[in-house]
Amino acid sequence: MAMQERKDQEELEVFSVELEVISGHGLAAKDGAISGGKSDPYVKISIGDRENKTKVVKNNLNPVWNAKFSYKFFENPKQIRFEVLDEDLTSDDKLGFAEFNLNEYFNSKQKKPFNGHIKLNNKNSKKAKGTIKIKVNAIKFLPFSLQKVAQQQKETIYKQNQEINNLSQQNKSIQKENASLKSASAQPQQQQQQQPGSSSSSSSAQQFLPQIPTKRSKEEIKGFLTSMIIKILSIWQIILKKVIYGFPFIGYYADLFILFFGSILRLEVGYNVFRGATSSKRPPTKLLKLYEYEGNIECKMVRETLCALDLDCIIYPCPGPEHYLSRYRDEAKKLCGKSGNEIFPVLIDENYGDDGPLVLLNSKQIIRYLYDEYGNNVKKTFFEKIRYYIANHKLSVIIYKYLYLILLRNLAEQGNERYCNTVKPNKLLELWSYEASPFCIKVREILSSLELPYILKNVAVGSQQKRQEFQIRFGKKYPKWRQKLHLIQVPLLIDPNTEKEIFESQDIKKYLIKTYCTAQ
Repeated sequence: MAMQERKDQEELEVFSVELEVISGHGLAAKDGAISGGKSDPYVKISIGDRENKTKVVKNNLNPVWNAKFSYKFFENPKQIRFEVLDEDLTSDDKLGFAEFNLNEYFNSKQKKPFNGHIKLNNKNSKKAKGTIKIKVNAIKFLPFSLQKVAQQQKETIYKQNQEINNLSQQNKSIQKENASLKSASAQPQQQQQQQPGSSSSSSSAQQFLPQIPTKRSKEEIKGFLTSMIIKILSIWQIILKKVIYGFPFIGYYADLFILFFGSILRLEVGYNVFRGATSSKRPPTKLLKLYEYEGNIECKMVRETLCALDLDCIIYPCPGPEHYLSRYRDEAKKLCGKSGNEIFPVLIDENYGDDGPLVLLNSKQIIRYLYDEYGNNVKKTFFEKIRYYIANHKLSVIIYKYLYLILLRNLAEQGNERYCNTVKPNKLLELWSYEASPFCIKVREILSSLELPYILKNVAVGSQQKRQEFQIRFGKKYPKWRQKLHLIQVPLLIDPNTEKEIFESQDIKKYLIKTYCTAQ
């Protein structure tokens, strides 16, 4: 039974359909002369087991709907049926129908979106009066098994290229050593010819002298140590996944304990808003954009600053590995003209002026800019100055990076690397959170690993305006004792693509994997 379920899961396919019903042209008039002699048309869309309707355009034979719909199926929907109707008080009149064959579209070699007119038919399969203009873009994702094979091939090619590069470098170093040895051996021979009798003494002395390690032997030792560290970390990852995080019941609380530990290591920086931050200058029109990933201390320091200054932003997650074709890494590389993990974080401010967006690299540069530009009224207390100095000191950063991120939070689903292939959402998700919350960290980790872009709404303690907005909009949806104490409950994920609002971190994680993950 378990093998059958696994096989079904591996053969699972995902069919994504983006549909736009744009307009109608030359439709039939069904209303009498008293009503204007025209129609009140709308379109009823049937695809798979779902139905949708466009808006009704009154008294018009050439209506414009501009209605957009997005669907995701785990079975082939085969076709889309469009039924054009005239809205009446009693029963709606049929103006005609049309069908779009998705089977042919999925099997065709050309994957360009269809954008054009389709003719309407009536019950007898005869042509009805009029056409409708539609735009269809449909994608069939590969089965799990093929996704895995393709990913394994990419990883194999990458490893082979690395081995070839290492061998070529070793070959060059050996050639240099041979050349230096030849030149070094030529000089003693000349000296021995000039000083007879010295060969025996020099050879006997070389027997007692220790051999100086060559450059090649040092590289071999370095490579051996690197491979050993990688193996130890891979074994430790298995222990973390199976024994610590994966242990029934205890694993959930072990996960929360480690998240709390990480927050304490950072001295809960990002828990509250600086005094004067809310009255400082705000981005005038466009939200800031941040290209980053969760398992990076430099990125975290920038998010902590955004939270303390009560600034919202759009997050574009860029998890590793480096050779993986990430959804947003290429954008970040083009913006800054560099590559590698060292480019992150990248901050984009499109409110800078007429010269184009301002692109900032390096956490220190970004933090300094945020204070100068959007923290003009900020006043830190003595305690806050001490806390931020200690948290951002080199020693604290090193401890957090190696003890927490590398040793305790190094799984793929914890923000460092891509967890699985995902469907890109049409609309940005929205996350209400604050940086120091362990529950919010858990949600940001999975969003990073799934490469899902989202609007980050920072609501740290002291963010009065946004917290009031939160209580007005969502106050009745969380426990009453929180309402009485005027507290908010975060994290809160809002998905405008499915109109879902989810509070609990574990529920959010399950929802995101179920909704957007196509293959692991």
